[in-house]
Amino acid sequence: MTINQILKEMNESNSSNYKLDILKKYSDNELLKRVLKMTYDKVQYTFGVTMKNVRAGSSENTQTLDWALDILENKINTREVTGNAAISTVENILEQLSESDRSVFERILGRDLKINCGRTQINKIFKDLITKQLYCRCDIYGKKTAKNINFVNGAIIEKKSDGTFKETSVSETVDIVSRSGEQYIMKKFESIFSEAPKGVYIGEMTVELDDKLYEKIMPAMWKKNPKKAKEIEEKYNRGWKILDRSTGNGLINSDDIPEDNITYELWDFIPFEEYKIASTKDKKNKCKMVYSERFKLLKENVNLINNSQVQVIEHYVVYDLKEALSYVTNWMNLGYEGGVLKDWSMIFEDGTSKHQLKLKLEIELDLRIIEFVEGNKGSKNEEYFSAIVIGNDEGTIRTQIGVTTMTEDTRNWFHENRENVIGEIMEVLCNDITIGAGKEQYALSHGRYVQMRTGEKTETDTLERAFQAKEMAMLLGSVK
Repeated sequence: MTINQILKEMNESNSSNYKLDILKKYSDNELLKRVLKMTYDKVQYTFGVTMKNVRAGSSENTQTLDWALDILENKINTREVTGNAAISTVENILEQLSESDRSVFERILGRDLKINCGRTQINKIFKDLITKQLYCRCDIYGKKTAKNINFVNGAIIEKKSDGTFKETSVSETVDIVSRSGEQYIMKKFESIFSEAPKGVYIGEMTVELDDKLYEKIMPAMWKKNPKKAKEIEEKYNRGWKILDRSTGNGLINSDDIPEDNITYELWDFIPFEEYKIASTKDKKNKCKMVYSERFKLLKENVNLINNSQVQVIEHYVVYDLKEALSYVTNWMNLGYEGGVLKDWSMIFEDGTSKHQLKLKLEIELDLRIIEFVEGNKGSKNEEYFSAIVIGNDEGTIRTQIGVTTMTEDTRNWFHENRENVIGEIMEVLCNDITIGAGKEQYALSHGRYVQMRTGEKTETDTLERAFQAKEMAMLLGSVK
């Protein structure tokens, strides 16, 4: 059984349990494990080459997939071969593989085997096969977490902009990846960072409209999503130039990234020595460098980069919560998401940091799509669906997002992409988190769809975090 045949077998059903059964069936297949790891482990594997730049001839079937993966792992992944030489190497590999193996190799380079099966599912069968991308997550402000912020010598409040997370690693090469580890080829930003001090830069990219980009994207936007187009037009006419996350992400994920219109706002810099310590996830051997030191280095490095498209995130030193909230309120009134309050003693670590707290006056959660509820007979949604069932991975939250809370365009998109979104993460907002008498799982009160977080988020929120979000909304709503 070839790898391509196994992948085709996995796609015979979109059931999560079916896919797990197929992975179990071939759990002794070492080549399959290698293919899965090299595709989805974006911490240990970054190639710096995509199929966008490759122009290979016909296949000759003179070499094996193992042979191809050896070169990809030991030559391209290690950066022994880079740039045009790497592209030529990939073209040579493709020309010597069978059509079947060539198809698999191309999907590995694209970091997607097209089997609608992610890291979480794969690791259920192959324990810890796929390394999770390091991510130092914000905790949520509440009575308990507030104790972790020391205002005596000042804390720092940073703007939370509506952009897309990007991590840029500067070594012999410049590698730009998303929160889930997907690599981006961004020639301009790779050039901007090419002479920057080595280390890992953390921040968020936003897309800012000018007249040229506005005229380029709006005709298609009016056809595809008139409501969104009207919203963008109104904001643009009022002087608001920054695109919302979903629209900006669409452009950043396109084949024609508008790099001239991107601003990269940075909030952290981690030297490689510290980053390597964090990657071991050893609780007895944590990073030592505190945020005040890293932030100072970040400012120095951004000055050295000296490019207007790379900035330190807007920030202020504050001495109490009310002062911090005054900035958060101003930012939210301008259209930003809110703020992040940080203690200067924060170290970089994989997971949720108790020393950086999100301030936002809403209950916002990330939950996974489980299934679609068919439309009621005789209703206007009979041919579509009546709701989307979502929940968290620990099984404590299970709720529905009704179709009536969505725009017609959103409903149509979900209807057309049902099979593709099962198992993906959706961001939702709600007014409350409740549990009915005799129920074992919590539900959301007035839950409403915000956006998909495919490629950005890999983990759902726990019940504890959901209640922290609720507490934050209640606390901050009372602090004026």
